[in-house]
Amino acid sequence: MRKNGIPLMWGVIWVLLLVASFTPLVIVAFPFMMIPAIVVYGERGRRTFVVVTLAVVAAAGLIVSAFGPFVVMLMWALLGFFAVPAAVMGQGYHRKKPARSVLTGGILALIAMQLVVFVLIFTAYPDLTSDFRQYLKDSMDTMPALFTEGLSNEVIDTSVTLMITMIPFYMLAAAGFYTLISHAIGRRILEHRGHGAPGLPPLHTWRLPRSWVWYYLIVLLIGMFWSAEGDSFLTAVYSNLYPLLLLVFCVQAISFLSFITKERKWNRALPVLGVVVGLLLPQVLSLLGVMDTAFSLRDRMTK
Repeated sequence: MRKNGIPLMWGVIWVLLLVASFTPLVIVAFPFMMIPAIVVYGERGRRTFVVVTLAVVAAAGLIVSAFGPFVVMLMWALLGFFAVPAAVMGQGYHRKKPARSVLTGGILALIAMQLVVFVLIFTAYPDLTSDFRQYLKDSMDTMPALFTEGLSNEVIDTSVTLMITMIPFYMLAAAGFYTLISHAIGRRILEHRGHGAPGLPPLHTWRLPRSWVWYYLIVLLIGMFWSAEGDSFLTAVYSNLYPLLLLVFCVQAISFLSFITKERKWNRALPVLGVVVGLLLPQVLSLLGVMDTAFSLRDRMTK
């Protein structure tokens, strides 16, 4: 394919991903939604990105126009939701900024877009929270009795409240997930096409500052002495920071396992086993990350 046809190819892929988002393939389409835009911007710059985006707007709108104006507007809103963070990341790659800066920009842009969506939704539908709470409770009521047996209305209501309280964590986790997937694939495509894009340092070199251990201890103390069933500010802080710190220290633990694998020449499946443990028992794996951060286990091993 000629070089001039590359933006067209990625534009077609972007349209296909957008259309797939309105089908059961949405789970597959969403994680890759930003990649075409990132590649186009990272390789060709802002002008080509704008042209391709406008072409995608027209093509996607034309394809779904038979389903009515609401679907067209929803398609354009979805495109804009992912186009903004993709442009932020693509500009970073185009200017060859460090990977950490690119990822930070992408995460912040995705969080900003989520906030915009929340503001628009709550402005148009102020009772959304109470209706969402009722929807979740109704969903739990329809679950098989095997899963809900012994659950009182108070327990269900507390669980629903916790889910709503943890929305900031879900937003951050979703932004991080989509950004990392886009970086992992988009950067390699740009590299393959001769446009060098800086990557993150090797996993075995990742280390948290020791001060993060104090943050972890403070959050644990909040959880010990403050009721998790309330609706106070400290409850919201604990409900969002605790799972976030668990995730961060699990990553630290996997980095430590990668370091051991490289240093001792152990089986490379060890970090993969760490990922499995982190999915099943994150509290256990995170303790290894806390110990590595607090006691500098890597430095002790290399002495």
